[in-house]
Amino acid sequence: MGLFGSFLPIHLRSLGASMFLITLRSSIPSLIVVFAIPLWGMLSYKIQRRKLFIMLGVIARVFCSFIFIFLKIPIQFVITISLFSIFTCVLQPNIQAFVTQGMEKKGKASGLLLTSRSIGLAMGALMGGIIFEFYGIQVNYILSFLASTLAALALLNLKETQVQNIIKSKFFDITPYKTILKDRNIIPVYITTFLFTFGISIFASLFSVYLVEIGGSKTLLGLTSSVMFIIAVIVSTPAGIIADKIGRKPLMIFGTLCCGLTTGLLYFTVNPLITAMIWAFPLHPYIQISSMALIADYTTDKNREVGMGAQIIFQSIARIIGPIIGGLLADITSIKMLIPISTAILFLGGLSAIFLIKEKTLPHART
Repeated sequence: MGLFGSFLPIHLRSLGASMFLITLRSSIPSLIVVFAIPLWGMLSYKIQRRKLFIMLGVIARVFCSFIFIFLKIPIQFVITISLFSIFTCVLQPNIQAFVTQGMEKKGKASGLLLTSRSIGLAMGALMGGIIFEFYGIQVNYILSFLASTLAALALLNLKETQVQNIIKSKFFDITPYKTILKDRNIIPVYITTFLFTFGISIFASLFSVYLVEIGGSKTLLGLTSSVMFIIAVIVSTPAGIIADKIGRKPLMIFGTLCCGLTTGLLYFTVNPLITAMIWAFPLHPYIQISSMALIADYTTDKNREVGMGAQIIFQSIARIIGPIIGGLLADITSIKMLIPISTAILFLGGLSAIFLIKEKTLPHART
């Protein structure tokens, strides 16, 4: 995804897409995810085979990248991403549940997962920016197809520890979701990640277009994304260790408030290099690691993918309304006017983390 994800809005804009249509590429798939995730979650809860769902998500990405090679009209990209999101959305909650299964130090496990993901995204963004600049985005799609195929082949050797099957459960059994949504310890985590995702998506969905508008190049955009993920590689595992030793809540507070601060700084500069430098400092690892660890603390190995999936639902709802609001406001005013709105919501997320989130006491993780 790193090979073309950051550059797709620019490509769609060059094809004549409006700001609103560009934001639909994330809003419509997010709407589909809201309905698809519960179905996948119930099925995963029933059969308890996460490798199967991880494989399904990666294979869907293979076909999506392949189809991208032949698309020429902006709306075709939106439709393709939307259709394949039905299957790709199953990947994240199951792989998060897989890596934390049976682990005592769930923060470290979450950090290592994000580190490996960030390495791939960093390499993809760096290569993708140069390739897009000189050879065109079709080459990016071809390389993405090949990389996704290799990932699917690598997963064939993935070994899974089987969790006890739930034989008597119904397929459309919403009991796991009812249990999760009644847990007052998990709901504040969902609220905070919702506000963070909502706040950042208002502006982030159009950042690539904004950077080019103020004079940045496609190579600078690719370099920015690459540096962001390289820094994420460096900080993710230590952040996971900190989450185990100091706590998940301080990490989430730091991430949300600092993200609000750095986003607000973007309003006071139009220099593309300074803008890229500010944007390149990643704070999302702190939110992702702390939220994953908190949810893992309050769930079991059996229902963890349900807990992770519910978080994705909240984030997807934020990604539905955030980019749509951002796209409409950008068409009416300008992309820059989205920055203070995004900043205010991010600070609200920080306040939510401070006053609502409670940590579970884990003596073994604080030693």
